[in-house]
Amino acid sequence: MVLRLFDKLFTKMLQRNKHDFHRDLHRLQTGLRKLAEAKSMVNVMQTELVELGPKIEEKAKDTERLMAQLRKDSLAVNEVRFSFCCNLLLPQIHW
Repeated sequence: MVLRLFDKLFTKMLQRNKHDFHRDLHRLQTGLRKLAEAKSMVNVMQTELVELGPKIEEKAKDTERLMAQLRKDSLAVNEVRFSFCCNLLLPQIHW
């Protein structure tokens, strides 16, 4: 009687441990698969970044050149605006 109860208890514990082990093994395998996928994606992105690096630097230089030209053009526009305003107002002033 006691031996039978012990056997049932042991079998139940063994089944629970087996179930927990397989659940944990599945979680571990899933986690490892996701880590491998993430590593692969990171490798692809690193390769793309290395390839894009020179293009990004060139675009940054182009942007800086455009900004410098824009500053020069803005100064020229302001000079023309000032000259135009002066030419409009000066003839109206009687000294």
